[in-house]
Amino acid sequence: MPELRRIVAVLPVLLILVVAVGCQAGRFSTPASAYTFREVPAPSGQQFPVTYNYGCRSYKMLTLTSADETALAAFFAPAPVSAADERVRVSRAVAWCETTMGARAGTDGDIAGTVTGTFMKNQQDCVDESMNTTTYMLLMERLGHLTHHTVKGPSQRANFAIIKFPHWTAVLTETQTGIDWSVDSWFYDNGIEPEVQPLSRWRSFKRPPAHPLPAIE
Repeated sequence: MPELRRIVAVLPVLLILVVAVGCQAGRFSTPASAYTFREVPAPSGQQFPVTYNYGCRSYKMLTLTSADETALAAFFAPAPVSAADERVRVSRAVAWCETTMGARAGTDGDIAGTVTGTFMKNQQDCVDESMNTTTYMLLMERLGHLTHHTVKGPSQRANFAIIKFPHWTAVLTETQTGIDWSVDSWFYDNGIEPEVQPLSRWRSFKRPPAHPLPAIE
């Protein structure tokens, strides 16, 4: 019951956040346009942001070290043999980034979803998650690890008729087929591999057929 009262108490706050940060255009055309809109610095050189406090209201600039580059390279060695193989590597690398960079930014205690972490420090909603995942994938792309995909701007889904509020995800586009893929880390605690599935399926509010852990709905 205390948990239920807590959820009810934060609903007005969440509705305000939906209006303030969720009800924007359905998709950013490029990652750069997303950083501009969210008023967050784009990754540049070895510097990159980690956002938190819902809707990218706060961020911390971090530095990608040579040790970080070596660790990321290990996820892509030997080179992926297919686009599907590369997406698996990306998912694992994103989880590593959340753990490693989260410890530096103070977001390593982020828990799945939005509601349960409302009054907790340095939590992340889907806007933060989609921006951070985009950032991590851009780092992989810049280091030359993405040979089957390009990183696109975050995308949104919503359907108020069935009480589905705006929700954001990071996006990869498969270069050979042009298919867009959702890379969504919001469903799990920090450091867990994000869900990866075709963006069209994600937009229909479906979940991937399998994942190592159960997720918040």
